[in-house]
Amino acid sequence: MTEKQPPPTGTKPLMISMREMDTLGLKTGPALKDTIDFKVFERQKILDEIQQVGFMCPFHEHRAEIAKLEIPQLLLVADRDEIYGENWFVCVRQAAYEAQMAIINERFKAQEDSAAADAKSSENDKANELLEIQYEDKPIIAKPWESLSSDESQWQVRHLTVTAGRPVLTMSITRRVEEFNADYKFSDRDADQCFVECRQHKDPNYDLSRLEQDIGLQGIPDLIDNGTQTSWFRAVNSALQYQPIKASVESRERELQSSKILSFLANVLPSMEEALQQNETLDIFLDPLHTIMEEDTGGQHKAENSIKELRTFTDLIYSKNKTLSSIDWHPKKNGVIAVAAATNASFSKRENATDRVDGSYVLIWNFADLIHPQLMIEAPHDVMAIRFNPTQPGIIAGGLFNGQVCVWDISKAEAQVNKKKQKGAHASEETTKAIPPVKPMHTSYIDLSHRRSVADLVWLPAGMEITNRGHLITTTDTVSHQFLTVAGDGQVCFWDLRFKDPKYRMANHNRIKAEKAQMKALKDSKDAAPVEVLFTPLYSITLTKVDGAGELGLKCICMEKVKEDQPSSRFFCGTEEGEFILADWRPHASKDEDGPSNNSEDSVEYVQWACHDHFRTTASMSRSPYFPNIVLTVSEANFHIWNVAHSGPSSTNSPIFISPFSLAPLMCGCFSPTRPGVIYIGKADGVLEVWDLLDQSHRASFSSSIAACSLTTLEFRQASAPSVPVAQSTTSTTTGANTSKTQATTTNASANQAPKQQLLAVGDVNGNLHILEIPRTLSRGSTGERQVIESYFKREIARVKAVAEYADTAMRVANVIANIAAPISTPSAPTKPSNPAETEEELFKKMEKEFRQELNIDDKWSLPVAMTIEYAQYATEEELVEIMSLFDKDLSEPYSVYTYRYFLYSWPELCILARSNGAIVGAIVCRLEQTQGLTKGYIAMLAVEKSYRKHGIGSTLVKKAIDQMIVMKCDEIVLETEITNVAAIRLYQNLGFVKDERLLKYYLNGVDAFRLKLWMH
Repeated sequence: MTEKQPPPTGTKPLMISMREMDTLGLKTGPALKDTIDFKVFERQKILDEIQQVGFMCPFHEHRAEIAKLEIPQLLLVADRDEIYGENWFVCVRQAAYEAQMAIINERFKAQEDSAAADAKSSENDKANELLEIQYEDKPIIAKPWESLSSDESQWQVRHLTVTAGRPVLTMSITRRVEEFNADYKFSDRDADQCFVECRQHKDPNYDLSRLEQDIGLQGIPDLIDNGTQTSWFRAVNSALQYQPIKASVESRERELQSSKILSFLANVLPSMEEALQQNETLDIFLDPLHTIMEEDTGGQHKAENSIKELRTFTDLIYSKNKTLSSIDWHPKKNGVIAVAAATNASFSKRENATDRVDGSYVLIWNFADLIHPQLMIEAPHDVMAIRFNPTQPGIIAGGLFNGQVCVWDISKAEAQVNKKKQKGAHASEETTKAIPPVKPMHTSYIDLSHRRSVADLVWLPAGMEITNRGHLITTTDTVSHQFLTVAGDGQVCFWDLRFKDPKYRMANHNRIKAEKAQMKALKDSKDAAPVEVLFTPLYSITLTKVDGAGELGLKCICMEKVKEDQPSSRFFCGTEEGEFILADWRPHASKDEDGPSNNSEDSVEYVQWACHDHFRTTASMSRSPYFPNIVLTVSEANFHIWNVAHSGPSSTNSPIFISPFSLAPLMCGCFSPTRPGVIYIGKADGVLEVWDLLDQSHRASFSSSIAACSLTTLEFRQASAPSVPVAQSTTSTTTGANTSKTQATTTNASANQAPKQQLLAVGDVNGNLHILEIPRTLSRGSTGERQVIESYFKREIARVKAVAEYADTAMRVANVIANIAAPISTPSAPTKPSNPAETEEELFKKMEKEFRQELNIDDKWSLPVAMTIEYAQYATEEELVEIMSLFDKDLSEPYSVYTYRYFLYSWPELCILARSNGAIVGAIVCRLEQTQGLTKGYIAMLAVEKSYRKHGIGSTLVKKAIDQMIVMKCDEIVLETEITNVAAIRLYQNLGFVKDERLLKYYLNGVDAFRLKLWMH
């Protein structure tokens, strides 16, 4: 190894890694020495990067010399052979910059001169070659033409020409003369007498063989030369001027006083008076057929509203006496439907049966077989929600009772069914029994799944995807890969079928698994096994209550309608407590997106607004296919219709329609896909109600008894093409825009194009699947029905708005009257209006204080007698594994082992550990460095074991770290913490820290951070 030389005067050697060279744009190839010769940076940008990144910046080591550089340019020169000790050196003085630039310019000039000399030499060589060429004049001798394809063409023509191989056969057919004009006698003959039975055999005479021939045909019209020319006129400048013909005053007076005009007015006066009187009596612009159309609007014959039950499916083993929790039709095959059968048991019964593992199945029925299901899908637990992939029908996603998510691929099983059915019509039963249940293709990792039962599942449409940061993007992909699930734990999880690709995984998923494996290898001193790619959510959020603590128990979900082909990240949810909420899954979605951001908030709010919709659990939610801003919510007592276009504060939102209370609990409901004003409601007594708002709104227009038990779910079969697409709606329900006659005619025409047979699938708690045929009067809308229902919704929206305004006005008037009627008294100091939350908090503290006084309990928390805490500084490498395990449990952004070693080896006196019985239960890691003449301390990590919290251990660790920094002459202390970590923020504020700055998207999970500072002077 050669001895390293000292660097030139005014330069500093610098080590830059491969990754940092790619970031700075210094690489020209994949090899280590594939770099550029030099690069000039702006000195201020490098200083800013050092200030932001700190020691992670490659220039951090020479920050002081760079800050003192006299010129604004910073020169970085490559040292590929590491002559000066490193692979780069930087010029930190102006003289060094000028000297190195002179060397570089001379090198470039020498290269240019050498290239110019080579180019000139090559041009001279080419010129000499042209001069040395000798030309020889030879005569051209004509040769006979030889065709290379004539023999092949003759062979093809000869083989395509049909020629006779034998003489032509001649035949003559004659008939005897006496057989002409003979008499015929007919007699009766029974059909059985001419019946002849013969066994089937193959006739060899019909085995015809044909010779394949290549024949080319061409038929084109003959080419005709034709031309056309338009007439041309020469442009001529022309001018035209006119003036009105005016009559004189004398002639006008003479004409008005003439006998002709007076007799004309006298003759037409009676006719004009009659016409004017008729115009006042009748509307001449009224369409006489318009009233007939309106009279026919509500003319439904209730005798024709009979709902027919076409089929009933049930399996005696896998679905009998089980609840059908979810139903979904096959998106492309008619007559194929999937049902999920769950155990019909309460939570207590399920708890008693936890030691017994019972498999659950999803049954796929085909209308061709009423007894046996076509396919069976196996699941590790009861399936609560299933949905076919709308673009890949072979993919089915399902949510389980234990919170996991499964994905099945039934394409191979369907191919086996089709292959075996082609062998014979009598093999259907054997085929169904022979095909084993389909196993899950993917099952989610239970630690990162829902903590409660999955309530609903929705596939994202093709072309709409989200990233692992929650950002919504549009793609040109025609296949849907992502779906979302909601559950009672308040989580909304997004899943991607391409999770094995690193860019479609949860943020930090690779790092978490790799570092766990690395910790295991470090602890066991063995090589770690390869990390398995687990099926985890791509992105997840937790919806919390707006007016209190706790998570929202989500029950059903409905996506917001896409506006003008722009995807939306907002969705509506119904909860277990009957709340109706609007949420946005994007990170940092505030309640008021148009207003300025509130930096004082301590938590991330995904819920835009929440309203108390029902008294009990929201059973189902459905959006109108005709009016995207109309949403139906169903609960046990009644159902509500909401207008979600203009939603104000939570206190002002209210439904535009509330149905009367039902005697039997309501279990499910949905809008009709072909009738704008028809709603289907399933009840606990087995009755299916049909509400026709065009007919009446105070009660159901029709009801039919479907089963003797409770109905659980409703699902319409989607037509191949929707009758009235949402995108073709003539006007929004809430905008109040007028509908043009042309658009109304188009909508009415398309509204009558309903499918010939409308099917509705209904499930009950006994495991029966009922397939109902909706009658024509309930499936086909009348002319103008959409406009009538739209007008009805507009009137209800205006009514709700007027009632809210009247209530607001009445409250303001009552307040004014109360202030006027109040007795005049001596003015006292103004008091701050009490907040209900603060009043409840004060009442709770008062009750707690009285309770402690009765039991003689000290107000301060104290450690148990057996729990003794000892504090000490970091000492040995053996403590590293325990420290990493402690921090990895609580920190949202895990660190690598190199980060821990950087802090512990550089500042061991600023790593303070808390031990209880020899085990580490708390730790704080800090650092100290000089920046711009100041000594700044930084608290990097602080964690306390969960069972040891609220005993003052965290405060003591911070105090000891601050005392140690004071001894080391620290000027200020800085730290960052998540804005959602309220406990940590309060701890630091109690110790004197002040919020200095809010850092947007500071952590990898997308959460903001507060930067807190403590000034020591």
